[in-house]
Amino acid sequence: MNKIKTTNFSVVLLVLIAGALFVAYALLAANALRAEYAIEDMKDRAKEVRKEVDQLRIRLSEVSSLDYVLERSDTLSYTEIQNVSYIERPSDSPFAAR
Repeated sequence: MNKIKTTNFSVVLLVLIAGALFVAYALLAANALRAEYAIEDMKDRAKEVRKEVDQLRIRLSEVSSLDYVLERSDTLSYTEIQNVSYIERPSDSPFAAR
């Protein structure tokens, strides 16, 4: 009878250990799969950001061109400056250039 109790206890203990190992493996596999999906999402987002950066670089070169600046300045109704006078600041002014 005592031998049966020991055998049952050993079997139950082995089943519990195997169950715990299976649960640990399942959790680790799920976590690894989640990490892979997160990495793929980040790669997709990085591709989108690179595409956006390229489009912004193109747009920046367009709006920085001399033709664009001249075209825009014509539409802003600027007038030609006739007489320029500058304000002189005392050297002890907190706004004086250093």
